[in-house]
Amino acid sequence: MAINRKSTNQSFDSSPTFAKTEDKITEYYNQLHDTLESFDTKVNTVIHSHEKDFLGAFRNIMAKVKKEMTKLRELTDEQALMIKRDQVVQELQNSLYWFQNEAVKLGEACSKVQARYDNVKQKVHGLEAENIALEQQVKILMRQNETLKENLGFKFEESDIKLDHFEEKKANLETDIKNEGFLTTLALSYNIENKEFIGKIEDYLRSQEISFLRTLDHQRKIISNLKKQLREFTSEKAKGFLERSDLEDLFLDCVEEVRKEVVRRKSRENSEKRNRQTLQSNVHLTAIDKRLILEKFIANEQVIAVLYDTLFPWKGEKGSSEASHPLFTPTQTKEEKSPRKGGLFPEVDNASVSSRGSQSSKKRGVVVNGKLLIDKTS
Repeated sequence: MAINRKSTNQSFDSSPTFAKTEDKITEYYNQLHDTLESFDTKVNTVIHSHEKDFLGAFRNIMAKVKKEMTKLRELTDEQALMIKRDQVVQELQNSLYWFQNEAVKLGEACSKVQARYDNVKQKVHGLEAENIALEQQVKILMRQNETLKENLGFKFEESDIKLDHFEEKKANLETDIKNEGFLTTLALSYNIENKEFIGKIEDYLRSQEISFLRTLDHQRKIISNLKKQLREFTSEKAKGFLERSDLEDLFLDCVEEVRKEVVRRKSRENSEKRNRQTLQSNVHLTAIDKRLILEKFIANEQVIAVLYDTLFPWKGEKGSSEASHPLFTPTQTKEEKSPRKGGLFPEVDNASVSSRGSQSSKKRGVVVNGKLLIDKTS
């Protein structure tokens, strides 16, 4: 290679451009040689600079990533806590819903128990009022019974006094008859033989004894009749207090009808406001309702007849039937019998009311503290 280079150098030495090119080549060669020599150092410096930049950028990026990781960890922790809290809240909500449902059930049960308690309380009040009324009736009956017993005892005493009087007379006569001295003196006083006088005395005593026995039987019959009348009277009184009359059933039917109207009116008024509520059996009757009960009750012809007979008994003795009653004489017109509309006694279907009174079930009404309590027994 050196031989060839020398030969080439010798061949180009003669040309003028060769010198210029040779200078440039040597210059370029030197530059290239310098660059090759400094290439490693430059590459290393570039690599080091890039490594520094990369490491700086990497460190920055990793710091950011670390921050983001810490933030994400915090967020995950917060999310976990929130999830736990949500679960606890959900459980608490479920338990709250359960307690609410149980409270609603308990409220319904309490309302039912309260309704039963109110019904039982009303029945107890009604029974107490009825018991008081019955006690008063029993006291009245006991007083009447005592008066009847006193009257009967007085009659018994009179009959006993009469019997004692007759027995005393009989005993005196018998003792006088047995006394021979009395008979002899009596016979001597009347100048009659002894046997004839004794026979007349015996006939007289026999007739007196027969009359005495007759009066005694008559008094015994009177006593037995009085006892029988007393038993019948007491049984009728007890039956009258135990059994209700048609007028009482009619009055209870009127009360029941007005009570139903009041309940319907209140149910119409409270239909929008009422929520899971039932109307109570006790009804507060106003003055208008009570007046309506009286109007419906007094509008019956039988009630009017009874009131007329009670107020004017001397006028109702002529006839007990409706045809012969003074209130229903043929002289009265139909308009006079039936009250005018809008008055104290409005027109009421008396036939329907009387039929309801005769066919009504056994009901008992008691007013306690302004409340009407109806007790129905089939």
